[in-house]
Amino acid sequence: MPPQKQQLEALIACAAKAPAAEAIRLDPFQLIAFEHALQERLCDLLEAIADALPNQVLLDAADAAATTLRTYFPAHLKLENDILFPALTAPCRADRSVREAIALARSEHDADEASALELAEALANRDEEGRYREAEALGYLLRSFFEQQRRHIAWEETVVFPMARSCFSAASKADLAAALLRHRMRCECLPLVSLLAPQKKPCNGNCADCEEKPASAIA
Repeated sequence: MPPQKQQLEALIACAAKAPAAEAIRLDPFQLIAFEHALQERLCDLLEAIADALPNQVLLDAADAAATTLRTYFPAHLKLENDILFPALTAPCRADRSVREAIALARSEHDADEASALELAEALANRDEEGRYREAEALGYLLRSFFEQQRRHIAWEETVVFPMARSCFSAASKADLAAALLRHRMRCECLPLVSLLAPQKKPCNGNCADCEEKPASAIA
């Protein structure tokens, strides 16, 4: 199986494993860990696309990556900026290192969102034959993005969130979980797994499913 196909399937499989509401109530950081796992699978897919340039990029892999960058990625940044970081500020107010870490994360998020949208546009910018005329520039964008994201995720996982966990009381964890669940309910976009799932091709009336149906049901 081509690496791009393998990494695309891994991304879709990961997207299908979102934690249930009860799991988030028990530990709100499970949702953040899940979203970071999605980012890691996205980075793996972007690396596979970069390795396939200039002439071996699979269009479904590139389209899935662009969709993820346009939809899931900004939503994840919004979740951290608007919900997680404000929730950390109150219980961790006295901890200067946490405040500085949150400020740095916010500044990186601003740059990351702009980079994600630029990369999504570049992935969609193909000629009529599905080729990338600026393959070298695209390769640079891909590698810059996934390398930065891997560093950022590792830093949040090993520095920011361990500090944050130490500041949270049981009550503040419950408040964070409730806020994350409200955010999920307000989200207007389709779940990522639905956006990435392969679309069923239009039937011409000769597929296996149609052979089992009466002609009146097909027409």
